[in-house]
Amino acid sequence: MYSPEQVSKVLACYYQAGKSATIAVRTLGYPTPETIRKWLKTPPPTGRVHRKNRVLFTDEEKMAILHRCYDLGEDDSIVAAEIGISGSSVIRHWKKLSDRGRRLSAVPRKSKRGVSNPNRPPGDWSMIQEENEQLRLEVEILKETVKVLKKEPGVGSEELSNREKAVIVDALKKKTHRSLPTLLKILNLPRSSYYYAKAAADRPDRHVERRGRIRDIFASNYSCYGSRRIHAELKRQGDVVSEKIVRQLMREEGLVVRIRRYHPYTSYLGEISPAVPDHLERDFRAERPNEKWLTDITEFSIPAGKFYLSPILDCCGGNVVSWNGGPKPDAELANAALRNALGTLSDARPILHSDRGSHYRWPEWIRLVEENGLTRSMSRKGCSPDNSACEGFFGRLKNECFYGLTFMGMSLDEFKNYIDAYIVWYNERRIKLSLGGRSPAEYRAFEFGL
Repeated sequence: MYSPEQVSKVLACYYQAGKSATIAVRTLGYPTPETIRKWLKTPPPTGRVHRKNRVLFTDEEKMAILHRCYDLGEDDSIVAAEIGISGSSVIRHWKKLSDRGRRLSAVPRKSKRGVSNPNRPPGDWSMIQEENEQLRLEVEILKETVKVLKKEPGVGSEELSNREKAVIVDALKKKTHRSLPTLLKILNLPRSSYYYAKAAADRPDRHVERRGRIRDIFASNYSCYGSRRIHAELKRQGDVVSEKIVRQLMREEGLVVRIRRYHPYTSYLGEISPAVPDHLERDFRAERPNEKWLTDITEFSIPAGKFYLSPILDCCGGNVVSWNGGPKPDAELANAALRNALGTLSDARPILHSDRGSHYRWPEWIRLVEENGLTRSMSRKGCSPDNSACEGFFGRLKNECFYGLTFMGMSLDEFKNYIDAYIVWYNERRIKLSLGGRSPAEYRAFEFGL
């Protein structure tokens, strides 16, 4: 063991000998060259060690060193070797700062990671680096979620499925070159689940042909079939599949039925004639055709003008018995639809139910009903549920062939043909789950031979 004075003496001799450890050992007789080299690498006992083995001194300590060199006449290279700095140039730099009246202790510069804190406990910096890395990775995950999966900004990883998480992991592996365990940990995705989802994604789609059939059914039926009716249509075609699978495939293909609420047209003008009682009382079930009829008027607004439709519906199967349309909601609109419906009757005499609109209180309407032996029935004032079956037909019609579509450049006559084609399709082809997956015409033919 050597005292600090002996170490300082050896280092001073080492620098006087031109930084030769061999000459210093020959001159003093101790220690060995290896020991001197070890002392050169070992931080000195004075001062405060900073990163990269740099030594920091206070202003008082620097002034004491300058006093030794410039007032007492000691060799600055020997003093530098004694205090453990790289050379006498540092002491000369302190001298210049002192002569200019500047502080000898430099202000710590801000690094890229912020101002160093000497009071930070050991290991704290690595923890902060780890936290920053985790935050950066979470930001990358959010970016990839929006970019790759087309999710809404701000969606959390807990809302993603395992298959979606596997897609994010693959994207980040190629982009950021991070390890798989790190990505799985931050996404809370088990390793086995990742490989299972990846294998499932690599398997060929077994619903390729079924997807095409679903798209064709949806497009050829006014884009109004939901999963239940598409499931029924596939069953009619001999394709047995779960309704849940149909719903999933429709969601993946982006097949969404248009739905919109609209305030209906009303023809109520007051109590212009005595009202008749409600014989149906919201019982719209019929055991046979031409037992209960419903009617009402609805309005369509297109760029070419307004169009009004007056149908006659049969409660048995929901068949549209007759209809009439035109640009004016006058009495002839409703009377013409009734005359066409009366032409389909043979022996039956149905109950004809309507709301309290003015069209169903004019003398001509009343005469047609009474001469043909029909029974008039009316809803209560301002109570649309009393005629909900007819209102439901209007809602289905507009959701399926009117809302969400543009009719720019279409005349009223062309629009009338368009509505006529829809009603024909509604009667003959549009399936209803309540009829066992059959259209109204198929139901009447199957059950009653009509």
